[in-house]
Amino acid sequence: MSELKERLEYILEEKKNKIIPNNILKGINIFDIEGNLDFTLFNDYEQCLNTSKKIIGNLPQYTQLEYIESDGNQFIQTEDIITDDDKVIITVSNIKKSDAPILSATSDWSTQRFLLTNYNNGINWFYGNDTLYITNVLEKHTIEVYRGNLKVDEVTVSNDEKNRNVANKTYLKLFGQTEKSRLQSMRLYDLKLYRNDELISHLIPCKNNFSGEIGVLDIVKNIEYNNKLNKPFIAGSEIDYINDI
Repeated sequence: MSELKERLEYILEEKKNKIIPNNILKGINIFDIEGNLDFTLFNDYEQCLNTSKKIIGNLPQYTQLEYIESDGNQFIQTEDIITDDDKVIITVSNIKKSDAPILSATSDWSTQRFLLTNYNNGINWFYGNDTLYITNVLEKHTIEVYRGNLKVDEVTVSNDEKNRNVANKTYLKLFGQTEKSRLQSMRLYDLKLYRNDELISHLIPCKNNFSGEIGVLDIVKNIEYNNKLNKPFIAGSEIDYINDI
Protein backbone atom coordinates (compact mmCIF):
# COMPACT_ATOMS: atom_id res chain seq x y z
CA MET A 1 0.00 0.00 0.00
CA SER A 2 2.93 2.34 0.66
CA GLU A 3 3.96 2.28 -3.02
CA LEU A 4 0.48 3.35 -4.08
CA LYS A 5 0.33 6.04 -1.39
CA GLU A 6 3.67 7.51 -2.51
CA ARG A 7 2.60 7.50 -6.16
CA LEU A 8 -0.72 9.18 -5.47
CA GLU A 9 0.84 11.80 -3.20
CA TYR A 10 3.35 12.55 -5.96
CA ILE A 11 0.55 12.90 -8.53
CA LEU A 12 -1.45 15.17 -6.22
CA GLU A 13 1.54 17.43 -5.58
CA GLU A 14 2.36 17.66 -9.28
CA LYS A 15 -1.28 18.42 -10.04
CA LYS A 16 -1.34 21.23 -7.47
CA ASN A 17 1.83 22.68 -8.98
CA LYS A 18 0.25 22.40 -12.44
CA ILE A 19 3.14 20.21 -13.54
CA ILE A 20 0.90 17.41 -14.87
CA PRO A 21 -0.95 18.66 -17.96
CA ASN A 22 -4.71 18.20 -18.07
CA ASN A 23 -4.48 16.02 -21.17
CA ILE A 24 -2.60 13.37 -19.16
CA LEU A 25 -5.32 13.35 -16.48
CA LYS A 26 -8.18 13.45 -18.99
CA GLY A 27 -10.53 10.51 -18.47
CA ILE A 28 -8.71 9.38 -15.32
CA ASN A 29 -10.80 10.37 -12.34
CA ILE A 30 -8.84 9.88 -9.12
CA PHE A 31 -9.82 13.16 -7.46
CA ASP A 32 -13.00 14.16 -5.67
CA ILE A 33 -14.89 17.40 -6.30
CA GLU A 34 -12.52 19.32 -4.02
CA GLY A 35 -9.44 18.03 -5.81
CA ASN A 36 -8.39 15.54 -3.16
CA LEU A 37 -7.33 11.97 -3.86
CA ASP A 38 -10.29 9.59 -3.54
CA PHE A 39 -9.55 5.87 -3.20
CA THR A 40 -13.25 5.01 -3.42
CA LEU A 41 -13.24 5.89 -7.13
CA PHE A 42 -11.36 2.63 -7.77
CA ASN A 43 -12.72 -0.89 -7.59
CA ASP A 44 -9.55 -2.34 -6.12
CA TYR A 45 -5.94 -1.73 -5.22
CA GLU A 46 -4.51 -3.05 -8.49
CA GLN A 47 -6.69 -0.75 -10.58
CA CYS A 48 -5.59 2.23 -8.52
CA LEU A 49 -1.92 1.20 -8.72
CA ASN A 50 -2.05 0.64 -12.49
CA THR A 51 -3.75 3.99 -13.05
CA SER A 52 -1.10 5.80 -11.02
CA LYS A 53 1.61 4.06 -13.02
CA LYS A 54 -0.08 5.12 -16.24
CA ILE A 55 -0.15 8.77 -15.19
CA ILE A 56 3.47 8.82 -14.08
CA GLY A 57 4.52 6.80 -17.12
CA ASN A 58 2.99 9.43 -19.40
CA LEU A 59 4.99 12.24 -17.84
CA PRO A 60 7.74 13.65 -20.07
CA GLN A 61 11.21 12.80 -18.78
CA TYR A 62 12.42 16.38 -18.40
CA THR A 63 11.17 19.69 -17.03
CA GLN A 64 12.88 22.87 -18.20
CA LEU A 65 14.22 25.18 -15.48
CA GLU A 66 14.78 28.92 -15.64
CA TYR A 67 18.41 28.35 -14.65
CA ILE A 68 20.75 26.13 -12.69
CA GLU A 69 23.04 27.71 -10.13
CA SER A 70 26.43 26.54 -8.90
CA ASP A 71 28.06 27.57 -5.63
CA GLY A 72 31.58 26.45 -6.48
CA ASN A 73 30.92 22.75 -5.97
CA GLN A 74 29.59 21.76 -9.40
CA PHE A 75 31.17 20.98 -12.76
CA ILE A 76 29.97 19.80 -16.20
CA GLN A 77 32.02 18.43 -19.07
CA THR A 78 30.18 18.08 -22.36
CA GLU A 79 30.86 15.73 -25.28
CA ASP A 80 31.44 18.69 -27.62
CA ILE A 81 35.03 19.02 -28.81
CA ILE A 82 35.66 22.69 -29.56
CA THR A 83 37.24 23.88 -32.80
CA ASP A 84 38.25 27.36 -33.96
CA ASP A 85 35.15 27.45 -36.16
CA ASP A 86 32.84 27.32 -33.13
CA LYS A 87 30.72 30.15 -31.79
CA VAL A 88 29.28 30.00 -28.27
CA ILE A 89 26.31 32.05 -27.07
CA ILE A 90 25.78 31.74 -23.33
CA THR A 91 23.38 33.48 -20.94
CA VAL A 92 24.61 33.78 -17.34
CA SER A 93 24.31 35.89 -14.20
CA ASN A 94 25.47 36.04 -10.57
CA ILE A 95 29.10 35.29 -11.47
CA LYS A 96 30.83 35.48 -8.12
CA LYS A 97 34.25 33.82 -8.08
CA SER A 98 37.30 35.56 -9.44
CA ASP A 99 39.75 33.71 -11.71
CA ALA A 100 37.29 30.86 -12.25
CA PRO A 101 36.00 29.89 -15.71
CA ILE A 102 32.42 30.30 -16.85
CA LEU A 103 33.26 28.03 -19.77
CA SER A 104 36.51 26.63 -21.06
CA ALA A 105 37.99 24.48 -23.79
CA THR A 106 41.58 25.28 -22.96
CA SER A 107 44.53 22.93 -23.39
CA ASP A 108 47.43 25.31 -22.72
CA TRP A 109 46.71 28.09 -20.21
CA SER A 110 49.51 30.30 -21.55
CA THR A 111 48.79 30.36 -25.30
CA GLN A 112 45.99 28.01 -26.36
CA ARG A 113 43.08 29.54 -24.47
CA PHE A 114 39.39 29.28 -25.26
CA LEU A 115 38.24 30.66 -21.96
CA LEU A 116 35.42 32.82 -20.62
CA THR A 117 36.17 33.69 -17.02
CA ASN A 118 35.59 36.15 -14.19
CA TYR A 119 38.67 38.14 -13.19
CA ASN A 120 38.90 41.27 -11.03
CA ASN A 121 35.09 41.65 -11.05
CA GLY A 122 34.88 41.62 -14.83
CA ILE A 123 34.19 38.98 -17.46
CA ASN A 124 37.28 38.18 -19.53
CA TRP A 125 37.30 36.42 -22.89
CA PHE A 126 40.68 34.81 -23.66
CA TYR A 127 41.28 33.69 -27.23
CA GLY A 128 44.89 32.70 -27.65
CA ASN A 129 46.90 35.50 -26.05
CA ASP A 130 44.16 38.10 -26.56
CA THR A 131 42.07 39.27 -23.62
CA LEU A 132 38.71 41.04 -23.84
CA TYR A 133 36.86 42.41 -20.85
CA ILE A 134 33.34 43.40 -19.70
CA THR A 135 31.93 44.37 -16.30
CA ASN A 136 28.70 43.99 -14.28
CA VAL A 137 29.23 40.30 -13.66
CA LEU A 138 26.25 39.91 -11.29
CA GLU A 139 23.76 41.09 -13.90
CA LYS A 140 22.21 38.76 -16.45
CA HIS A 141 24.09 38.88 -19.77
CA THR A 142 23.98 37.00 -23.05
CA ILE A 143 27.57 36.68 -24.21
CA GLU A 144 28.65 35.62 -27.68
CA VAL A 145 32.23 34.53 -28.38
CA TYR A 146 33.74 33.56 -31.72
CA ARG A 147 37.49 33.65 -32.22
CA GLY A 148 38.49 37.19 -31.19
CA ASN A 149 34.92 38.45 -31.44
CA LEU A 150 32.98 39.31 -28.32
CA LYS A 151 29.38 40.50 -28.11
CA VAL A 152 27.51 41.30 -24.92
CA ASP A 153 23.73 41.58 -25.11
CA GLU A 154 24.07 41.88 -28.92
CA VAL A 155 26.51 44.82 -28.64
CA THR A 156 29.91 44.22 -30.25
CA VAL A 157 32.79 44.69 -27.81
CA SER A 158 35.50 43.43 -30.14
CA ASN A 159 35.61 42.24 -33.74
CA ASP A 160 38.58 40.09 -34.75
CA GLU A 161 38.26 37.18 -37.22
CA LYS A 162 41.80 35.88 -36.87
CA ASN A 163 42.24 32.16 -36.26
CA ARG A 164 44.61 31.53 -33.34
CA ASN A 165 44.42 27.69 -33.43
CA VAL A 166 43.63 27.72 -29.73
CA ALA A 167 41.07 25.02 -29.11
CA ASN A 168 43.23 22.00 -29.95
CA LYS A 169 40.41 19.42 -29.78
CA THR A 170 39.42 20.05 -26.17
CA TYR A 171 36.04 19.28 -24.62
CA LEU A 172 33.80 22.19 -23.68
CA LYS A 173 33.51 22.50 -19.91
CA LEU A 174 31.18 24.59 -17.74
CA PHE A 175 31.40 25.99 -14.20
CA GLY A 176 35.17 25.55 -13.89
CA GLN A 177 38.55 24.55 -15.27
CA THR A 178 38.48 20.93 -14.08
CA GLU A 179 36.56 18.90 -11.53
CA LYS A 180 39.15 19.88 -8.92
CA SER A 181 40.23 23.42 -9.73
CA ARG A 182 38.90 26.92 -10.41
CA LEU A 183 35.23 26.09 -9.86
CA GLN A 184 32.84 28.95 -10.58
CA SER A 185 29.74 30.14 -8.72
CA MET A 186 27.10 31.39 -11.20
CA ARG A 187 23.70 30.92 -12.82
CA LEU A 188 23.42 29.35 -16.28
CA TYR A 189 20.26 30.03 -18.30
CA ASP A 190 21.12 28.84 -21.80
CA LEU A 191 24.03 27.87 -24.05
CA LYS A 192 24.11 27.47 -27.84
CA LEU A 193 27.08 26.11 -29.78
CA TYR A 194 27.35 26.83 -33.50
CA ARG A 195 29.82 25.39 -35.99
CA ASN A 196 30.02 27.17 -39.33
CA ASP A 197 26.66 28.81 -38.47
CA GLU A 198 24.97 25.44 -37.83
CA LEU A 199 23.50 24.86 -34.36
CA ILE A 200 25.18 21.68 -33.12
CA SER A 201 24.33 21.88 -29.40
CA HIS A 202 21.75 23.71 -27.32
CA LEU A 203 22.01 23.24 -23.57
CA ILE A 204 19.07 24.19 -21.37
CA PRO A 205 18.73 23.77 -17.60
CA CYS A 206 16.49 20.87 -16.69
CA LYS A 207 15.26 18.44 -14.07
CA ASN A 208 15.02 14.74 -14.85
CA ASN A 209 11.50 13.91 -13.67
CA PHE A 210 12.40 10.28 -12.99
CA SER A 211 15.83 10.49 -11.36
CA GLY A 212 15.40 13.96 -9.84
CA GLU A 213 18.83 15.02 -11.20
CA ILE A 214 19.36 18.71 -11.92
CA GLY A 215 21.61 19.52 -14.87
CA VAL A 216 21.46 20.54 -18.52
CA LEU A 217 19.91 18.84 -21.52
CA ASP A 218 21.26 19.15 -25.05
CA ILE A 219 17.99 19.39 -26.96
CA VAL A 220 19.81 19.01 -30.30
CA LYS A 221 21.54 15.72 -29.44
CA ASN A 222 19.24 14.58 -26.60
CA ILE A 223 22.14 14.21 -24.17
CA GLU A 224 21.73 14.89 -20.46
CA TYR A 225 24.71 16.32 -18.58
CA ASN A 226 24.76 16.23 -14.80
CA ASN A 227 27.10 17.55 -12.15
CA LYS A 228 30.29 15.49 -11.95
CA LEU A 229 30.74 16.42 -8.26
CA ASN A 230 28.71 15.49 -5.20
CA LYS A 231 26.79 18.65 -4.32
CA PRO A 232 23.69 19.21 -6.52
CA PHE A 233 22.96 22.34 -8.52
CA ILE A 234 20.47 24.86 -7.17
CA ALA A 235 17.40 24.73 -9.41
CA GLY A 236 15.64 27.80 -10.75
CA SER A 237 11.88 27.89 -11.16
CA GLU A 238 10.24 25.24 -13.33
CA ILE A 239 9.09 26.48 -16.75
CA ASP A 240 7.42 23.57 -18.57
CA TYR A 241 7.87 20.01 -19.74
CA ILE A 242 10.42 19.42 -22.49
CA ASN A 243 8.65 17.54 -25.29
CA ASP A 244 9.45 16.22 -28.75
CA ILE A 245 13.25 16.09 -28.54
